[in-house]
Amino acid sequence: MWNLDSRDWRERSADTVSESIIRKVRPGGIVLLHDNDRTADRIQDIVKMVLDSLLAVYQFSALPP
Repeated sequence: MWNLDSRDWRERSADTVSESIIRKVRPGGIVLLHDNDRTADRIQDIVKMVLDSLLAVYQFSALPP
């Protein structure tokens, strides 16, 4: 289960969503992102901004399917 809903599906800019995730993420957290028509135009930018910011502080791993 996720513990941080990015709310990326709202009509918000990639910068706003990214800043919110960066501010709220905690160790061991799982961030919910949506891959749909409402987010398709900015999801790559959101992920890039978040990872660029947090890679210096956190380690990341994928969850098993």
